[in-house]
Amino acid sequence: MGVLILIAGIVGVGVGGQGVIRLLFDHSKTGLLGGLRLGFGWTLAGYLLMVVVGLALGGWGDRLQKSRQKPARRTPPERR
Repeated sequence: MGVLILIAGIVGVGVGGQGVIRLLFDHSKTGLLGGLRLGFGWTLAGYLLMVVVGLALGGWGDRLQKSRQKPARRTPPERR
């Protein structure tokens, strides 16, 4: 489950980041959120929200994965 959440976060950051950059360079290229016809400001806010949610999901998925892994077995140091 943690891997799926992590992947969703990575996709959210990628799609949202690409949308922000595309929109800042050419205001008429609204991309994925263009069908909503919200205008420049709201579309930019939507893409930024997508990036923030993607970062949160990615962090949460990473923590889930790390908590489910077995801890590394440490060997005691050798005595001299």
